[in-house]
Amino acid sequence: MLPISFVDSLVLASSTGNHIVSLGLAATTVAIGVGAALLAKGAFDWLSGRDKADAQKEAARRAEQLIREGKDQASAILLSTHEVATKYYNDNMDKAEAALKSGNTAAANAYKENAAKAEQSINTGFDKGRTDLSSGYSKARTALEPMAGLAHYGEDALTGKGFETSGGYQFRLGQGQQALDRSQAAAGGRYSGAALKAGMNYNQGMASNEYGAWADRASNLGRVGYGAQTGISDLYGREGQGLSGLSVSQGGALSQLHSNTGSYLSGLEERGGQGLSRLSETRGTNLANMETGYGTSMANVDTGQASQMASLQPGYAAGAGNTYAALGSTAGDFGQLMMYGYGAGAGSGNAAPSNNDVLSNGMNYDPNQSNYYRY
Repeated sequence: MLPISFVDSLVLASSTGNHIVSLGLAATTVAIGVGAALLAKGAFDWLSGRDKADAQKEAARRAEQLIREGKDQASAILLSTHEVATKYYNDNMDKAEAALKSGNTAAANAYKENAAKAEQSINTGFDKGRTDLSSGYSKARTALEPMAGLAHYGEDALTGKGFETSGGYQFRLGQGQQALDRSQAAAGGRYSGAALKAGMNYNQGMASNEYGAWADRASNLGRVGYGAQTGISDLYGREGQGLSGLSVSQGGALSQLHSNTGSYLSGLEERGGQGLSRLSETRGTNLANMETGYGTSMANVDTGQASQMASLQPGYAAGAGNTYAALGSTAGDFGQLMMYGYGAGAGSGNAAPSNNDVLSNGMNYDPNQSNYYRY
């Protein structure tokens, strides 16, 4: 083979350089086309990511709105339920309090009514007892009164009052007179001195003997009369004592009745007060528990809302991150485009910038200068 001359070498080198330049231009054209395709894809991905991010943002905003609306509805329901429950509870406690008061009042009235009836029965019973007692003593005195009328014979026995008019004396005097009259008739109607003396002696002896017997009988009758009078006096005394005892017993029964009534009514009021106190205490405790439960429920609603709101943030952040990742990918593709274009024009002495240079330093390609420059 003939050796290549220097001229031939220059011609060959020139021809080879032209081919290399032509190949560089072709490569640059291809690189620009590929880079444009990548840029278009990156722009589409960025727009698509942005739309997704906007959709996620709208969804997050809507979710937040729904969470707030749900919280407001839950709070309204809790408040309404709490108010209804509180009103219902207070209404029932008011009814219980009214029933307790009404029951105590009814019990007190019933006891007072029965106590009044008992008092009336006591009074009626003792009044009947006094009437019966007085009636018995009155009958006893009535039975003794005729005998009490004989008491004057005791005085008559001492004074002789009524002796000459007594039946025994008049009978015996009449018998003696008849004897004298028969003796006179037998003597032809004439009284002899002896007959008259005998008649006088008879009358004197008969009067003396009859007076003694009459005085004894009068004294006995007087003692019977005095005894009857004493009995009547005793009856009055015992009647008074009996009536007094009835009054004392009646007073004791009424006093005991009133004492029992007072004790019962006092105890009833005390028990009623204790019942109302327990009712008020229970009401306060339950209302406090209801308020605590309501507060806890409201706190749970607020906590739940905060938790749900917080759970939305990672998703929203992920959507935003995806958008920025798509933007970064587009910038990377643009950097690759620049790198391809620069590589196609190799030999100019400039090094191709990296993706980080394009993203971080803002490198851009100027086709008029066939070089990179910063923003």
